Amino acid sequence: MKYIKLLSILWMGWYMVGCGTSSSIESDDVNQENSINEKLTRIACVGDSITEGYGLSNSKNDSYPSKLQVLLGKSYKVKNFGISNKTLMKNGDDPYWNHAHYRNSLAYKPDVVIIMLGTNDLKEQNWNKKNNFVKDYSDLIKKYKELDSQAIIYICKPPPSYGELAGITNIKIKDMVGKVEEVASNNNFVKVIDVYAKMSNHREWFSEDALHPNKLGANNLAKIIYETVYP
Repeated sequence: MKYIKLLSILWMGWYMVGCGTSSSIESDDVNQENSINEKLTRIACVGDSITEGYGLSNSKNDSYPSKLQVLLGKSYKVKNFGISNKTLMKNGDDPYWNHAHYRNSLAYKPDVVIIMLGTNDLKEQNWNKKNNFVKDYSDLIKKYKELDSQAIIYICKPPPSYGELAGITNIKIKDMVGKVEEVASNNNFVKVIDVYAKMSNHREWFSEDALHPNKLGANNLAKIIYETVYP
């Protein structure tokens, strides 16, 4: 019995060391991908639920980063670092800065970064701090600019809203569009993708909640980004 207990203890110790934490596993996966895909152009899609593919029946295949991968082909590796509910502002209710996806997007050492963050900052509990938005966005851009990969950085004007969800309205989104333009003016090396203008007047591209793109919308969003980044 003592021998069996000893084996059990040793096995548990190995198991705990082998599993580690979810963030360390994700980091290892990113590092492994870097070595495998070092000859590919790496594209990091940074964002919230719109990037993640919230509401799509098969977000793994139908999110805009997945569709962008199809458009770009085998010479590129597009990775989705979108995660729902995250804010761009550091003092928002759920900052992107605090999540493993942010750390892993840096560890990915992308050649191209596409940032589409800010929609969750428009929630009532967050937008009263909007004076921090431009500075925090510039700080985020700086983190990617400092990477050894010398990434080309694109920032997106957010998609429009065709209703109201969690206090997010199209009027507020228009306000944010102006702030994204200010961010671009302050960081003249970044490039802007006008998602807002190109997804306006297309209610059919959005789900019932009027905020998140549906499958058709995600497909068109990928085309908008593709045609801007690789015209």
